[in-house]
Amino acid sequence: MDQAHNVELQKENNKGNDDASPDEVFRKYGVLESNSTSILLMFDNFLGQTKPEQIITYNDLFEEVKSFLQDENERVKKEECKVVVEPQKQELIVPDQNLNAVREPVQVGLIVKDEVKPEEKVLTPMIEVKKEESKLPEIETKKEQVQVQEAEQQQQIPVLIPSMEEVQKQEPQKHCLRIMTEYLCSMATKVSEKFFVSLILFIRYYSDYMNLHGWEILGKHKPITEEEKKKQFTKTRDAEHVPEACNDFMKVHLPKECPNFDQTIGIDMTLHICDWLYRQGYTHTRITPI
Repeated sequence: MDQAHNVELQKENNKGNDDASPDEVFRKYGVLESNSTSILLMFDNFLGQTKPEQIITYNDLFEEVKSFLQDENERVKKEECKVVVEPQKQELIVPDQNLNAVREPVQVGLIVKDEVKPEEKVLTPMIEVKKEESKLPEIETKKEQVQVQEAEQQQQIPVLIPSMEEVQKQEPQKHCLRIMTEYLCSMATKVSEKFFVSLILFIRYYSDYMNLHGWEILGKHKPITEEEKKKQFTKTRDAEHVPEACNDFMKVHLPKECPNFDQTIGIDMTLHICDWLYRQGYTHTRITPI
């Protein structure tokens, strides 16, 4: 095995940020093109050319593709239905220490009803501050008075929109097969249909390898119970350790299970998906050819 078929693993703790398009690795094969063919149609065409006894081996991947596309359609619909509500601007008249003097209007985010009649010359403060009841500091200047009013208004506003951190915590963790499906679907519009078929084969065999050896690889990092090992790895765990399997997958598993698969293309596909996983934040392992 020459050096071109080896991969060096490097551990890094941040996402890739290279500006160069990682898809350029496939340009030399002449397969990069804008593809408008439906993913499901391409998958159906592929299954139509597959031997009946082998179709069952693609069931999990095909079902995951359909599930992913359905979820994406739902996500797009929700995005289209979102209505951005901008806070309304209201002129708030803030009384001076001299009640006959009026400040310039101040913009705030809440609608405040003004109970003062237009014909009245003397303006009544909108917020009555009592020293014995209020916990806020005594108002001494106009600037402090505005800050106090804004503080009181903010205390009355319930937090209805969760933070991004809270949203991320609520989102279910994606399992390995779903992540590989996301990669496959992301490539469907970028490559020719013939090359997409090769990607289907590649993802299927990589997924098979992770189901066979995923628990063994994970066991190098943490203890694994016998109960866990009974579960299907790609539907239970994430894709963090997928790049660690690349050497054995390329040199042993893929040539054995699919002898006709072009090994050079297989290497480029492996490098590409591992780089994609790293860029998307699904793994902390970045691989580089040596």
